[in-house]
Amino acid sequence: MEIRVVFFLIMLFQLNLRCQDFQVNNSNEIIEFTYDTQVYYQFASDTIKEIYLAQATQKEHKIYGISSYYNFEDLEIVSIPSYRLTKSACNYECDDFIEDFINFSDSTKYQLVNVFHHGRQMKGYFFPEPYFVMEKELNLKPGTIIDQTNYRRELIELFQEVQHTEQNILDFRPNSKEFYFYIYGIWDAVFKIDNKTNLVYAYFEEYNGSFIGIRTLPINDYVKTHIGKEMIREISKGYVTDFYRLPGTEEPCKVTSKKGKLVKVITK
Repeated sequence: MEIRVVFFLIMLFQLNLRCQDFQVNNSNEIIEFTYDTQVYYQFASDTIKEIYLAQATQKEHKIYGISSYYNFEDLEIVSIPSYRLTKSACNYECDDFIEDFINFSDSTKYQLVNVFHHGRQMKGYFFPEPYFVMEKELNLKPGTIIDQTNYRRELIELFQEVQHTEQNILDFRPNSKEFYFYIYGIWDAVFKIDNKTNLVYAYFEEYNGSFIGIRTLPINDYVKTHIGKEMIREISKGYVTDFYRLPGTEEPCKVTSKKGKLVKVITK
């Protein structure tokens, strides 16, 4: 117990050290960026193929695996980019626009990769693995949070079709005419850039004791009412929300934005 507390305090100390006086883009100009479809897809396809082939050669993992039932050529791989928050988000305030803190030009191709077969969602992964990224961001010794050997074994073993009883935001299959993305560290919402207004909207799961459905809000209203200032700040420092819920980090903001920033994506 003492070791866990010490590790937690060290992690908090390291996170706080990373928050400096970063500059924020507060201009009213439209935010414009380029999305290279082929680069993201190639990374996703190569990674899934590596998992598929590794499973196919290991009898103990192949029994219930996707490689036992489906040819790789028949699988459809869908990649949705996942953009990091910039370091300047460590100074995020409730009256800020979250669009100013999203690193749409990130060179690392973070993404959610979904595997489909004849339109049926079978498996989904976030790449790179968030825990490995967290270890790197916090300058932790590899294996502090997750053991790489066990991770690779489970990655191959659990490459199986997942049965869903209800709609899940991580099963999301985007319309090819719209641009969708995730914010790295926020796993329970997918965001869409409206191709007519260039405004960004959040799609997220809503519960009231049980699953109600998928709800939509402007991105800033969602971040302020469902994520909160402190959580945004922690995510920007390298913390991932499904690792350890910090006390009070989900305190929502009491204000909503008047209007979001305009964001335009150029796909190639």
